[in-house]
Amino acid sequence: MGALSYAELGIVLPKSGGEYIYIKEGLGDIPAFLYAWISIIVIRTASIAVVALTFGENMATLFHYCGSPALPIKLVAAVVIVTLGVINSYSTSLAGRTQVIFTFVKLASLTVISIGGIVKLIQGNTDQFKNSFEGTTSLSNVAMSFYTAIFAYGGWQNINFVTEELKNPVKALYAAAREGHFPEVLSYIHCKYYTPFPSIVFTIVISLFMVIPGDIGSLVDFLGFTTWLVYAMTVACLLIFRYTKKHVERPFKVPIVIPVLFVLICIYLVIAPLVENPQIEFLYATLSIVAGLIFYFPFVYFKVKIKGFELLTTSVQLLCEVVPCPYEPET
Repeated sequence: MGALSYAELGIVLPKSGGEYIYIKEGLGDIPAFLYAWISIIVIRTASIAVVALTFGENMATLFHYCGSPALPIKLVAAVVIVTLGVINSYSTSLAGRTQVIFTFVKLASLTVISIGGIVKLIQGNTDQFKNSFEGTTSLSNVAMSFYTAIFAYGGWQNINFVTEELKNPVKALYAAAREGHFPEVLSYIHCKYYTPFPSIVFTIVISLFMVIPGDIGSLVDFLGFTTWLVYAMTVACLLIFRYTKKHVERPFKVPIVIPVLFVLICIYLVIAPLVENPQIEFLYATLSIVAGLIFYFPFVYFKVKIKGFELLTTSVQLLCEVVPCPYEPET
C-alpha cells in the first residue's frame, strides 16, 4: 500500500527528493524541514547502524568467545561502515559495482536460506510454530513486531528520491511498486519466520555514532517510531493532492481506500506503543524531532548568520563538488 501510494506521489510531483518534496508541497516548510532533520539525524543513521550491527553479529558467529562481548560486534560494524563509506567517497562507479556484487551475494544467500527452510519443513521441523503467537496480542506488541519485521522490507520508497533522473517515471514507479516486492517477499519469508537461520545484510553509508552506544533492538524501535510517522505524513500529502492537484494527469492512480488505510495503519503504529508501552527510545525520537525546531526558527525562518559558517559551507561544497540549484526546475 505504501509503495503504490508513493508511486502516485512520484507521478503527481515528478521531482527528485522523495518525502521532502511531498511534505513541503502538502504540509509546508516546517514539517518538511523537520523531515529533513530527522532523516539525517535519526532515520538514515539508525537504519545503517542496524544493518551494520546485524552484519557484525553474523560475523561474530564464526568465532568462539568467552561470554557474549559486544565490542567485537561493534568493531566489525564500524570497520564495514568506514570501508564502504570510503568506497562511496572514492568512486561512484566502484560503489555501484560493490553494491551490485553485494546485492547478488545477498539474494543468493537468501535463496539458500529459503530452500533450507523448505527442506526443514518437509523434514517435520515445525517446533517453532508451537505457541508462536503466545503473549503477542497486546496493541503495543503488534505494533512493535511491525517495527522489527517490516524493517527487512524497507527500501520501497527510495526510487522517489531520483524521480527526475528516470527516463520514464510513470512506468518505472509503477513497476517498482507493483513488482519490486515479489522477489523480496519470497526470499525473506522462510528466512524471517520458518527457520531461524541468520542472514547477512550489507550497507553503504556511514553511521558510526549510533553503532557505538546502540543495540539492534533499541535502534529498530527508535527508527520504527520516526519512520512510520514520516510515512503517515507523506501519504497524507497524497490525500491532500487529490483535492489541491485535481487537474494533474495521473496515468497511474491508486484507489482512495489504499492511502487512507495506510495512513490509519501508520497512526496506529506510532500511537499504540506510546499509549500502552512507552519506552525511552520513543522519548529520544520525540526529542530529536523537537530539536529540529531549535535550528529552524533562528537559522531558517529568521535567517540568523553566524560568522564563519558561510566559509565552512563553501568549503564543504567545493570538497564534495555539490552546489544548490540556482533555479527551480520546471515540472
